[in-house]
Amino acid sequence: MEKQKNKIGSIYDNTVEDYLMLPQGMRVELIDGKFYDMVTPNLVHSYIATNLIAELQKFIKQNHCSCMLFAAPAGVQLDEDDMTMVQPDIFITNKQGKIQEERFYGAPDFVVEIVSHNSWYVDVLKKKEKYERAGVKEYWIVFPEEQKVTVCLLEGEKRQADYTFHDKVPVGIWNGKCKIDLSEINIKDRFRIGEKTIEDYIALPEDVMAELIDGEFYDMAHPITMHSRMVGLLAMKLQSFINQNHLCCIPFFARATVQLDKNDKMVVQPSIFIVCDINQVRTERIYGAPDFVVEIVSSGNWYVDVIIKKAKYDQAGVKEYWMIFPDEQKATVCWFEGEKKQVDYTFQDKIPVGIWDGKCEIDFAEIYESI
Repeated sequence: MEKQKNKIGSIYDNTVEDYLMLPQGMRVELIDGKFYDMVTPNLVHSYIATNLIAELQKFIKQNHCSCMLFAAPAGVQLDEDDMTMVQPDIFITNKQGKIQEERFYGAPDFVVEIVSHNSWYVDVLKKKEKYERAGVKEYWIVFPEEQKVTVCLLEGEKRQADYTFHDKVPVGIWNGKCKIDLSEINIKDRFRIGEKTIEDYIALPEDVMAELIDGEFYDMAHPITMHSRMVGLLAMKLQSFINQNHLCCIPFFARATVQLDKNDKMVVQPSIFIVCDINQVRTERIYGAPDFVVEIVSSGNWYVDVIIKKAKYDQAGVKEYWMIFPDEQKATVCWFEGEKKQVDYTFQDKIPVGIWDGKCEIDFAEIYESI
């Protein structure tokens, strides 16, 4: 079978050669032969990176270190194979023989990634494992929204420590002689963290795809063709059941909005949702919790859909929440009403819709075959 190339967000045997052939300006990383979209850094991300680079570079110069510091979009061919090319936000190395004009070969000594909700899956799960296996000595994972840093020492006696933005964080590769004072960054006051409201949301440009959760904007991953097709086919099946059974329920799909907690700091756009109380339907958005929600999960929205929204839907009163994972060909169904439970299904299963007592079953094998 001929290898399929440059399919962003799907599993393929892509190589560094494929990576180098991508259009200039396309921001992606290649991990184990799969392309992952990179999020365009926002001002908070850039501000934190600039401050960290300044402090690290100052220590290197003052102490005449032989290390060299690099920042994204500098490329790292991490495993020295031809299937992984990443762009850490910051990395430091003293292996100058491995620096080529177009990329760095092998594992840097020190890596920093500044995590957004869109990059959470890649930075916290995929890259942490890759950096450790490749031989990175120290990995800092910076979480701006939580205002914390997780430091992973990956050499010798491996350990992990969490710091807040009020702490001075020691740099392990320099035996703690360099300490970064995170309180100097102070992003909360400078960037109105957690203070945005529905008025700010409405004022966003029309082409901006974002959700508002607890007063903070979360960029939405642009849906790929498979995502859109799956939403359409699933919505058709749900609508067909509603029509055949004369139910007083209304299905919606993105970009329909939900003011989830009935407050002015929470507006989301589920992939699909069903409302069975007509009083919740307003001209501009749904007010309150839908009965049934579906999210199509990708690496770009994994953290928001699997961690944040799952908790928010449960708290708000959503009865049933489906998380669809196209890459893994599975679905996780969460029941939040009564005796809460969670069940995993494959795309070979027929999945019962709980809000209708299982009388409606979705055949995912049929849907997947049609995509």
